[in-house]
Amino acid sequence: MGVRVGLTILLAASALLSLVAAVVWFVGVFPDREAVGQTSRDQTIAAPPSPSPAPETASPSPSSSPAAGPEDVLGNALGSASARAQADNPAGISDLGVMDVIGNLKYFATDVDFRCTGPTVTEGDNILWSCAANTRGGRGSYDVSLVGDDPLTILSVTATVHGVSEESAASFFSYVAGLCLRDTDPLNPEAWMQESVPTGGQTATGGTVLSVYGTQEVRTLEVVAIGAF
Repeated sequence: MGVRVGLTILLAASALLSLVAAVVWFVGVFPDREAVGQTSRDQTIAAPPSPSPAPETASPSPSSSPAAGPEDVLGNALGSASARAQADNPAGISDLGVMDVIGNLKYFATDVDFRCTGPTVTEGDNILWSCAANTRGGRGSYDVSLVGDDPLTILSVTATVHGVSEESAASFFSYVAGLCLRDTDPLNPEAWMQESVPTGGQTATGGTVLSVYGTQEVRTLEVVAIGAF
């Protein structure tokens, strides 16, 4: 009887110790798991870090401009020199070269043979070209002279007739004027010469001035670039 009681007490004590050990183990492990779960949840719902603002770069001031280099200075100097040169040397008759006139005089009439001389330098350091022809039978003549700075810069064209009829003078002058003027010029040289040769006249067109004057014996046409002289 005493042995049973002692065994029962021993078993109860063992069970109690096992229960206490289980409780201690459970209490020690559960908080760690809860902490781990809490950490995981915090990481899942945490907002991403906001990006740091990019550094601002200072924009150049509108008033600041790079200093002019040697090329800019040279270009400005050449531009000024070119402007001064154009002012000192006025433009000639637009799109007219010496050969546009003297190279086409031979087509005026088959019985008029022009012979040309030049270039020669005039007193004003300009260049002169001259062409002349006699009419059939030698009773009249046609003369053309050109003054220019160079073969491509013609300042004036002068045509003169001696001893020819009014109709022949108008025909020759309208031909020479047609060589001097551009195709797009609004002036009709033939109509204007028929009107102006008998009494004389003057008109401006396309940057040039045309003048007709003289007598029944000698008549002259002048085609001059505006501002050339």
